[in-house]
Amino acid sequence: MINFTYTDGKLTKVSTEYSQDAINRNDMLSIAHAEKIAADATSLTSKLHIGVNRGNSMWPRFDVIEAPRVGSEVSKAFNGDYYPAGTIVKVSKSLRLVTTSTGQKFYRRGQTGTWLAGGMWAMVPGTISERNPSF
Repeated sequence: MINFTYTDGKLTKVSTEYSQDAINRNDMLSIAHAEKIAADATSLTSKLHIGVNRGNSMWPRFDVIEAPRVGSEVSKAFNGDYYPAGTIVKVSKSLRLVTTSTGQKFYRRGQTGTWLAGGMWAMVPGTISERNPSF
């Protein structure tokens, strides 16, 4: 979870460390609020951040995440199984499609922070090779 610290109305810190004074996804009340924080975070860190909306039945519904970047290693995951999927070689301008060096294509689900391949394989950061031991 990313935390955003504002001082005098200006974003001063983006961190994964919890702070009682920071704003996080539990404090975001609308997609507009999340997108404003994402724009501030992008300006401060020079890394693209995006506001996401997970849907009516999810809580917290709104969040800010760092967008996928070319050169990042990713894996695909489903039901506790993880398989390396290569390095991101292309991210569409709309952030709808992420293509990896292995040719795997991940499509973003609406305004969520989830990219899926084949309708079920979720893109996750890092090179992970694990199998669910319960099978």
